[in-house]
Amino acid sequence: KETQSEFLQKYLGPQLRASHPNVKILVFDHNKDHAVTWLDYLLSDDEHNYIDGTAVHWYAGGMDRLLDGALGTTNMHRLAKLSQQHIVLGSEACHCPSTGYAGGDVNVAWYRAERYAHTILADLAAGSQGWVDWNLILDAVGGPNHLG
Repeated sequence: KETQSEFLQKYLGPQLRASHPNVKILVFDHNKDHAVTWLDYLLSDDEHNYIDGTAVHWYAGGMDRLLDGALGTTNMHRLAKLSQQHIVLGSEACHCPSTGYAGGDVNVAWYRAERYAHTILADLAAGSQGWVDWNLILDAVGGPNHLG
């Protein structure tokens, strides 16, 4: 957190505001379960004037891919309360092959699709301004990626 804060305050923030004042800076860009802690820290100093929003992933905090999308909605509500002018963007979600999705089981595919839809709607209801499905060049079973 300290490194990101210092980099934002001393380098990235001033340079982007001077050169590209319309470019938005979203911080964190990781799993929802730690987003509030990071943002609370980053907004506690003067550098928060460079922070336009927070990007979050839909993954559960551990490596249990079956929990993806099922956790973190309460943190989305907490993020919205930290700053009313703050952008919150779901920046990454993926169907990892380890979830069983790669096996071709239609029930698993529908389960993951329903979880996706539920998570998107829950995030939007909690104050998120958008959702990005990472990444557009994955194959039909969520690969290739670092999990297989």
